[in-house]
Amino acid sequence: MSIETLKQYIDSMDISQSKVAALIGVSPAVVSQYLKGEYKGDVAGIDKKVAEMLERQNDKARDVKTDFVETPTAKDIFDVCSMAHVMADINLIIGEAGLGKTVTLKQYAKKKVTWLNNPLASNHRPQADGLGHAVDLVPSPIDWNDPKKFDAIAHAMFTAEQQLKAEGAISADTHLRWGADWDSDGHPRERGETDSPHFEI
Repeated sequence: MSIETLKQYIDSMDISQSKVAALIGVSPAVVSQYLKGEYKGDVAGIDKKVAEMLERQNDKARDVKTDFVETPTAKDIFDVCSMAHVMADINLIIGEAGLGKTVTLKQYAKKKVTWLNNPLASNHRPQADGLGHAVDLVPSPIDWNDPKKFDAIAHAMFTAEQQLKAEGAISADTHLRWGADWDSDGHPRERGETDSPHFEI
């Protein structure tokens, strides 16, 4: 039963046996043998792991909508964020996994940040050279609702780029991109771009 279910899962999700092996916690060779019905080890144990993995994946796939519940931890996080907001300061929130830090910060962003869609969804990924090529810069004191302050930072960044090119400190081929003007036409946010803190090369 689990073999056919797993085959259907692989086909429907279009994922590799290696990925399935990682999800189950076995080697790709075990998954291959299992799917062919040739596995000589603990088949019942693999059946159980497959069933558990499929249940976990189904749970993740369900779109469960729940209202935000302001727990005592969430209230503390709101207080810290509000204080940082007022003081134009940086604060670090740490704690055990599962306390609701990320959910609470997203909720805070929804209430306090009107023009920026989601400041917590950064995608600063390493590039081919293994390095990150992006940074988020915000004005101080921070005011998420004042795009002109972000425009001033962008002006300073583009001025610095031109100066560094002129001095030969960076390659003339370097191209600074700004999250509020992805097409670099000098008209920020004209097409709904909302990532004004974001710069990348």
